[in-house]
Amino acid sequence: MEKQDLRNLFDFTNAAGCADAIQAVINSNSALLSALVHANGGDYRLNIEELPSPDQLSTLFHIKEFFQSHTVQAEGGL
Repeated sequence: MEKQDLRNLFDFTNAAGCADAIQAVINSNSALLSALVHANGGDYRLNIEELPSPDQLSTLFHIKEFFQSHTVQAEGGL
């Protein structure tokens, strides 16, 4: 999947995109989450108050994009 495709899939710049991205992650990982919860003998409840806001997600996404698109090459070595 190309970078542009990922941007369209995980559009954190608006609330609808944020909700879609969270739902996609939940859908694709629900079996894994269930297995992990069962393996840990735990009870996992999603607290909606602890989810990042769309603005926070947007900021995190842009920070991630910045670091992925900029490479820093150190001169010399330690």
